[in-house]
Amino acid sequence: MIKNFLTHQKEWAVLYRKVRSITQDTDAEDHVQSALMRFLEKKPADVDNKEAYVVRSAVNKASNSRRHRSIVQILSIHKDYDILEEEACPNPLPDEVYSARQRFEKLQEGYNQLPERTRQILFLHRIEKVHYKDIALQLGISESAVEKHIAKALVFLSTWIE
Repeated sequence: MIKNFLTHQKEWAVLYRKVRSITQDTDAEDHVQSALMRFLEKKPADVDNKEAYVVRSAVNKASNSRRHRSIVQILSIHKDYDILEEEACPNPLPDEVYSARQRFEKLQEGYNQLPERTRQILFLHRIEKVHYKDIALQLGISESAVEKHIAKALVFLSTWIE
């Protein structure tokens, strides 16, 4: 039994050294063990050189493991970069602020071009968040009239801004 153990230990050491020298991986022993387990579970009948089969399987496992670690590392760096990017500048860029101000000023000009009643209805609905029904009651007009004023204002403003 001890002689059998020593023989297997020597075979194991040979496999380990081969895989370690090819992969330069500190986990070579784990890869050899996984490859041996797969070989013993499958018992491939058409394998001529069992040692070469196990070594190749272990090397492939090491290669896959290395690839997986680099992908995880890249994703981790990318995730950290996104976090840093978000934290670096939470405010809009100056040109975005300028552009938004220009659009707002243009919108104000268009809003001032609307008839007084339409402006009042649009203000109540969009700014004060008053429902059509309540605007109609407050101004003594129909809900349909409120809808028409808002539609007219939105069409005018959308064409005015462009």
